[in-house]
Amino acid sequence: MKLDGAVSVVIGGANGIGKSYCESLLEKKCRVLLADIQTEVGQQTSEMLASRYGHDQVTFRKCNGVCEVDIRETLLEAKLRWGRLDIVINHVGILDEGNWKEVMDINIGSAILTAKVTEEILGKNNGGPGGVMVLTASAAAVLPFPLMPIYSTSKAAVVHYVRSLMHPLHYSRHGIRMMTICPSITKTNFINVANDRDKIGVMYEKAKELLKMKEATNSWIQPKWVGDLLIHMLENDEELAGTAGVLNSKTPKYYYKPRGKL
Repeated sequence: MKLDGAVSVVIGGANGIGKSYCESLLEKKCRVLLADIQTEVGQQTSEMLASRYGHDQVTFRKCNGVCEVDIRETLLEAKLRWGRLDIVINHVGILDEGNWKEVMDINIGSAILTAKVTEEILGKNNGGPGGVMVLTASAAAVLPFPLMPIYSTSKAAVVHYVRSLMHPLHYSRHGIRMMTICPSITKTNFINVANDRDKIGVMYEKAKELLKMKEATNSWIQPKWVGDLLIHMLENDEELAGTAGVLNSKTPKYYYKPRGKL
């Protein structure tokens, strides 16, 4: 798709990978509604980006990514503000092996709600133009990740949810091109969770060893690489619709393009 002038919403865009998504979109002259439950950080990020890319290009709205009403009002605000909506991105997620229910409620729950509202607003079956939806999953969704089995399972659910929605049985109705981005361990504040024994659980020591190795070898995924992958997938959305773009290094690999009919 052509990104120059496109209107996007990034839910969970205040920092880390979400912030990189916003920066990458703005570099391509997209308009961005940055949405996040972190009001102060989100406003600061939005103001910083506005000073760099233009106040007419980016704005902030508080949004709880597991609240259907918030998600709907956020998408509608972008559409009202700029007269269109083309791209919906959800980067909401937590890691807490000590609280499996909250992990599932947030990681897969937010994805389901975002897809539901996106189809309601953009779906061709509802009179919309179609568009693109991208959900952040994880490289841990593609192969088992024994250090964090609950997190891994929740992100695998996100990938397979999108795969199911992109089957011709569904895509022929809604016409929204959907994809997932699956980065490996990325150099963001999110990795600080590894310092919390309660959130990691029985694999705490092993997780600490893994992060020490990443630090020693500087083998982190960089947020900008994830932003670059987002742009590549959006610009090649017809070809890559339904895929999971996995980053275990700077070069992505693509998995799970759906084929066939039921």
